[in-house]
Amino acid sequence: MKRGQVTIFVVVGIIVVVLILLVVYFRVEITDFKKETFQSEKLITEEEAIRVLVQECVKKVTDIGVFIAQKQSGNLYLRTEGVEFNSYTVPFVYDKGKVNIISIEQFQKDFNDYISQNIPHCIKSKASFEKIEARTILDEELTIQVSYPFTIIIEGGSIRNDQGYEYINKVPIKEFLKIVKEVADETKENPEAIHLAPLITQEIFDSSTILKQEKTIYVLKDFLRGDDYYFSTRRSSWKKY
Repeated sequence: MKRGQVTIFVVVGIIVVVLILLVVYFRVEITDFKKETFQSEKLITEEEAIRVLVQECVKKVTDIGVFIAQKQSGNLYLRTEGVEFNSYTVPFVYDKGKVNIISIEQFQKDFNDYISQNIPHCIKSKASFEKIEARTILDEELTIQVSYPFTIIIEGGSIRNDQGYEYINKVPIKEFLKIVKEVADETKENPEAIHLAPLITQEIFDSSTILKQEKTIYVLKDFLRGDDYYFSTRRSSWKKY
């Protein structure tokens, strides 16, 4: 074999070896890229799934809290005595000379506490959650804003999410509390009367009253949603009407 032919074979061999190494290199790179892409997509999918779960829990817990407040004279937590009605304890907003209504500020604070306490129990996830913070805004509608950062760790990567959540419930709680206050104030001025003026002059609720000796239960029904709202008063004495 001539020297020139040997050189050609050597060069060709080197080229083949280089090509093989390049193929192996790019195959490894492509495999790693696909693996990283898969892990990234898995993280993003998992992150979105957890965000949806948290958002659903914000809505669920808020709606339950609204339901409780509707049945308990606007209160989430019972702080005063009340009358048993339809399996609920309906706090007295007027009781023997004293007005016991919940303020907008207290309502918002209570709702913040309620949301913060109950959302963690609603979520079933392996994600690592940080401190939860809630902000309640009660105006013509009820707005709940929640901050609940979390981190997901899976094989080969992790991702942190600190986006907030918001849920708006157009429930007329503020109008309800306004009516409760008017009835409580009028009852203080004239404890022996059943005060219907605040109920008649509004346009959101149908209303009725139930008398139990010295106790009066006010039942309001939201025209639009059909939800029932309760509040009650207790007089120091009573007489039949």
